[in-house]
Amino acid sequence: MKISENFIINVVFWMGLIVLFYIQPFLLLLFGVFIIYALFHLLDEKFGWTKDLEVSQKKPKIYQEQSGFDIFDDNPLKKQGDEYEKVIGKKFEEKGDLVIYNGFIRGYEDGGVDVVAISPSSKTINLIQCKNWTNKKMELEHIKEIDRKLKTHNFDFLNLSSSRIKKYLQHDKDENNILKILEEIKKERQSYTIRRTLYAASEKVIDLSIGKHLQMIKPNIFRYDDLKIVFYKQETVILEL
Repeated sequence: MKISENFIINVVFWMGLIVLFYIQPFLLLLFGVFIIYALFHLLDEKFGWTKDLEVSQKKPKIYQEQSGFDIFDDNPLKKQGDEYEKVIGKKFEEKGDLVIYNGFIRGYEDGGVDVVAISPSSKTINLIQCKNWTNKKMELEHIKEIDRKLKTHNFDFLNLSSSRIKKYLQHDKDENNILKILEEIKKERQSYTIRRTLYAASEKVIDLSIGKHLQMIKPNIFRYDDLKIVFYKQETVILEL
């Protein structure tokens, strides 16, 4: 059967129309979807949208919210340590100090400083680490490491916003006053006395071999080099500030 030239022209013409009106828009749509996906991927790498979403989806159930504190119920040891930091910080707040809950604000990037207690009146800054251990033994190497971290801390908490610090306070403090204290320290830090303190929930966790390295000041207060060690049971012992 002989195919006429006009038939071939008609087939090509109608195929062209099909491509033009049906297939081409589809290809353009696919191309548009690809461009949008690529753009989203680039922006996601820069701003971490999906990463934040994954973290929020994995965030454990909150068992308590007090002031700015978020404490989670899937890790009893973390909960125990967080509660102890709050107790220690609250005592310094009641004393009138500006307290920065560095451990809560910065998490694992706190540089070894859980709580900062600032007294503008006596011009002192107390860098505090809290240990609410009950079973794990505290050996000399642990104390040396705590002492090292407190001595080498870079005071980056001074760069925290006053609103963020205020969020975690258990006693209300004027935000402008917080900012004023931070700015004063930045300008006159050399005039402040730096104290370093370890608060431990129980003396029973201390390895007995450490005793010879400690100087006793009071029955529950010791000193290692210039590190003050206070054993404080929040239920019964009066806190030594």
